[in-house]
Amino acid sequence: MIDPQRGAVSPSSTPGQVFTVPFMHRLFFTHDVFGSTERSVLASVLEPSGELAPKVQFWIDAQVLATQPDLLRVIDAFFASQGGRLQNAGVHTIAGGEAVKNDWAHVERMLATINESDLDRRSYMVVIGGGAVLDAVGFAAGTAH
Repeated sequence: MIDPQRGAVSPSSTPGQVFTVPFMHRLFFTHDVFGSTERSVLASVLEPSGELAPKVQFWIDAQVLATQPDLLRVIDAFFASQGGRLQNAGVHTIAGGEAVKNDWAHVERMLATINESDLDRRSYMVVIGGGAVLDAVGFAAGTAH
């Protein structure tokens, strides 16, 4: 409140207003998120926002893909099992480890891919890999729009 005689701000006689924002953080543990008995867990997280099927883009640590070359087929099977409920916005590989955070070209590539895929705030990016890949993709997702 401004004091008209001194032009200074004086403390208000009423304290601030307390309010809450409802939010639920869901955490699931699975042994095989793409397996036939657990793929519904991932699908349930990828909720639509409106009438359109949500776009889902995967980013995979290249080192993970090298040790699990069947992963691309497994992700394709996941999308096929959803009967068009999800839009496949692409499956991409990215350098793992500190390399992904030490070269801006990786982030620029992710930003270009996000833009080309027309992802928006109702889209999803699923990351498979270590913490550095998660950090880099999260940074790109957070700054894309």
